[in-house]
Amino acid sequence: MPHDGTFTVTKSLAMNREDTGAIIGVKGELIGQYIRFRPNQRFLLGRDPAQCDVILNSLYISGVHCE
Repeated sequence: MPHDGTFTVTKSLAMNREDTGAIIGVKGELIGQYIRFRPNQRFLLGRDPAQCDVILNSLYISGVHCE
């Protein structure tokens, strides 16, 4: 990742043929992070670290915000 906080999604990254998905942080505390997950993997995002796989610290995010 460049030092200016940017993250480039290349065509090869976006069009890969792997049988997995990913979340790429483009703003805030997760900027530049690339989080992979497997097919059929339950993946929770939210503020509650006891329940969520990815923690987002914001008043606009629920304890378990999305799956």
